[in-house]
Amino acid sequence: DTIPVYSAANMGMINDTLFKSQNLVIPLNTVNYHNEVVCYLNETSPFNFLSKTVAAGVTSITFTPSELSVFTTGNSIYCTIKLKKYNTQSLGGKYFRFESNCVNNFFMMVQN
Repeated sequence: DTIPVYSAANMGMINDTLFKSQNLVIPLNTVNYHNEVVCYLNETSPFNFLSKTVAAGVTSITFTPSELSVFTTGNSIYCTIKLKKYNTQSLGGKYFRFESNCVNNFFMMVQN
């Protein structure tokens, strides 16, 4: 099976600044070989956390200004994009679901 990969084309479209007054759009248009994508936004001090999960075929993940308002202006956050691919196997008459992951991390500065 092919392992999911978050392409350089998508990475190049992600801004290194999170503007709380604008939608944050995480592009997924060239992502292949996955079953779902999870995007985490994590601020460590103070601790604030957002996540969204979408199925294969979705071309972007959007966080709204209302959602982004939890983050502190001037702080940095981690943006983690996790691509998941599932592979179900029968072993000894029991079914097991294995998961392959591709994880990409970015830093973003929070601005109004």
